[in-house]
Amino acid sequence: MKVIIKFALVGGLGFITDIAILTIMLQLGAGAIYGRVISFSCAVLLTFFLNRRITFQSIGPIPNQLFSYLSASFIGLLVNWFVYYFGLSFTSAQVSLGIASAVAMIFNFVLYRYAVFKTPKQPPPKP
Repeated sequence: MKVIIKFALVGGLGFITDIAILTIMLQLGAGAIYGRVISFSCAVLLTFFLNRRITFQSIGPIPNQLFSYLSASFIGLLVNWFVYYFGLSFTSAQVSLGIASAVAMIFNFVLYRYAVFKTPKQPPPKP
């Protein structure tokens, strides 16, 4: 349960980063789609390092884990992007982002926990 709470807190920080940067990009005239590409990229990098250190306390090689994390995040991005884009038809970019983030969070937790930061299997004890 502690892992889920940590994941949610890190995700919350990622969401704040995402929405803050999206809002700045919108104010700069970047548009909802381009602004989201920038904001999502920043949020993913932040959450990688926080999840690696705090949530899953991983000691694996950073380059391998970063590649796996980015790959898993791409799957989460597809879910996130679909929900975000669909939501733009009904609500603001910020509200759509909130809904998309919540839905994708479930997918991301499973992928990160069991594919990216999985605990290596311990060798059997020697007699």
